[in-house]
Amino acid sequence: MARVYVDPDVVKPPFGDAMPGLPMEAIKPRLNDVRTQRLIPFLGAGASLPLSKEQKWPAPPVKPTEDQLAAISKDFSISTPNGKRFVEIALQFAQLVDQAPAAASARQGGCQSAPSSWELATELAAELKLEPYKKLGKSLERLLDEQPRRGDYVNIVKLVSRVMSLHTSIPQLLAVASFANRDELKGFLANTFAQVNDRMLLHDKIAEKAKEFVKRRNENEIEDKTDYIIITTNYDQLIEQALEKKEVPSCVMTVDRKTSKVLVDIPTTTKAFLGLSDDSQFEELKKQYRVDASRAVEGLSEFDLSNVADKFILPYKTHSLAMVYKLHGSLEIDRRLDLDNIVISDHDYVNFMQANGDDNHLIPNYVGSRMAGARLLFLGYSFSDWNVRGVYRQILNRRMKKESSKRDKDERDYVVTRTWEDTDKMLFSDWDISVLVTLLNNFAQQL
Repeated sequence: MARVYVDPDVVKPPFGDAMPGLPMEAIKPRLNDVRTQRLIPFLGAGASLPLSKEQKWPAPPVKPTEDQLAAISKDFSISTPNGKRFVEIALQFAQLVDQAPAAASARQGGCQSAPSSWELATELAAELKLEPYKKLGKSLERLLDEQPRRGDYVNIVKLVSRVMSLHTSIPQLLAVASFANRDELKGFLANTFAQVNDRMLLHDKIAEKAKEFVKRRNENEIEDKTDYIIITTNYDQLIEQALEKKEVPSCVMTVDRKTSKVLVDIPTTTKAFLGLSDDSQFEELKKQYRVDASRAVEGLSEFDLSNVADKFILPYKTHSLAMVYKLHGSLEIDRRLDLDNIVISDHDYVNFMQANGDDNHLIPNYVGSRMAGARLLFLGYSFSDWNVRGVYRQILNRRMKKESSKRDKDERDYVVTRTWEDTDKMLFSDWDISVLVTLLNNFAQQL
């Protein structure tokens, strides 16, 4: 059963079934443990959004006057207080939705901050010239000027839907990406995220945890050379930039969606961070992350174990690295090897979930075994998304097969989210998970 904690600075009472205050006394020791990685950071799109976006709320909507409300209610033969309240809420909601295009247009002309999913969908729709996505709603004044036909509540819903352009669909990234030519889509993503370099406090905090973990191993204070795992579905390189800034030896792993080959990028900065004296030592390190040395391309290592990524393991390692596993593909690796391993459209997600079944062929065993043996710290995800829930269910299925899952009941998965509704309880009712309702920056400050 889920446990819910709320940050009093973000959520005002009453708290309902939730507990006030964040359980940082339980999270920090797990995240700071250098003997074994007990919590694996799992970064979603929200983890890369700047603080201004995370905290910015739409301007309060203008409340319709009594005369305006009476005129609308009369047109629809509404006389009950509840009916009038419904109309009032619908009018105010239409205003909130109408503010969205202005927020997206602020990114035009280049932006160093990561786009939200809505912004990315809107920009891609504009790039593809998809007419239905150009405008999302009309003003309150336009609505009040219209003379709707008399009818019941259903007609009001239809009218509000038309006002907000819901009949042409609000831009959704998965749906919009499905309209794009793959080369055009990859070019758009590469150009968009090449400009993103505004790191968040959260990225630096995670990099600090990774640095201490690998430092102890590379200085031989801890014998095993296990890598520090960071998982992300993001296309940006903000966590990689944070690791480089903190001088953490690192690598990036992804899986080619067509062949299931594992691809690992070890940047040249890792050589300096590890104090390797010559190129031969660096080449020896890279060999430990690949099977066939002849497959190295510009520092990239390609693995092929019967074309099944699930069999990929890393024995006899001499150093520990921070490994960023990019679950939905890496734009950088994709560009350098001329591959197409990006998961972004509806079609991609369906294929991803089919391929990532019980055998987890798209999760290398080296990462999968760690996911099964540790717990996950979800940062910047909305569990209302079916694809996120699907991935998590697969992780739970794999974990159940591992003996290591039989551990202290206090070892739980954590979800840090900015909102929590009563309807969310159904999503978490069968999961042994802790939900922290707070802003990501608030959470990072307490780490």
